[in-house]
Amino acid sequence: MAKHKGLVVLFLVVAFLALESFLIWPKAIFVAFGLINVALVLIIRYLVKKNPTAGGWGNFIILPVIFTSGIIAYSGLIPESVFANKLLVQFLFLVALYFLFHYLGELIKSLSQPEIPNDLINFSSGFSFLALFFSVSAILGLQLFLNLSYWILLLVIILLIAGLTYQFLWLNRLQPKDNRLLTIINVLVLAQITWVLYFLPFDYNILGLLLVLAFYLLINTLKFYLGGNLNRRHLKPLFIFVFIILLLIFLTVKWR
Repeated sequence: MAKHKGLVVLFLVVAFLALESFLIWPKAIFVAFGLINVALVLIIRYLVKKNPTAGGWGNFIILPVIFTSGIIAYSGLIPESVFANKLLVQFLFLVALYFLFHYLGELIKSLSQPEIPNDLINFSSGFSFLALFFSVSAILGLQLFLNLSYWILLLVIILLIAGLTYQFLWLNRLQPKDNRLLTIINVLVLAQITWVLYFLPFDYNILGLLLVLAFYLLINTLKFYLGGNLNRRHLKPLFIFVFIILLLIFLTVKWR
């Protein structure tokens, strides 16, 4: 276990240097993107392969790859001419490093001591929303700046939603057949919401936040369903919370 923790620390040092190189030389964003994701896939594959009973190692890489890729892509959209923006980028890098450290730590704990409760499921569920926000906002931002085909971007967003939904349901140990069915339903609903959001006069940050709210509503509904708690008492606070956030957004946002 100590060997595994040392490997994680080494990976975090490499990730930190790769992210900081991006600030010094903007074109290094591609190097940081590739290096961090390749190293992340290799280290997770190594950890899971040491524990054959854990399941497919590919299931564990979905969230960290989407989250780190989203952070890097989103940071690339932030203008660095303003000092406050440089601080914001540094903060995002710290968030990414914290996520990687905690996620890999919880993964090691769950693999080495599966009988002891760990925070992998709750932690992954919480950061799924941030992963979707950064990724979708970055994709929509690129579409606005580069005038890319929305159909291609919509396909990428659908794949992201499918991956995050699948990992959430897989971590909750739903049977594969039901897992695929619920993933498809969730993706179809959110794909239609994404298409509608594109026509709203908001910037990419607000559009990303609105999609995350829809994802939050659906994924928590699925969570209640999986836990046998799908009833009015649990759904009412969820819908009230989402409605309040939506109201605040529409009252305060600047329309473009």
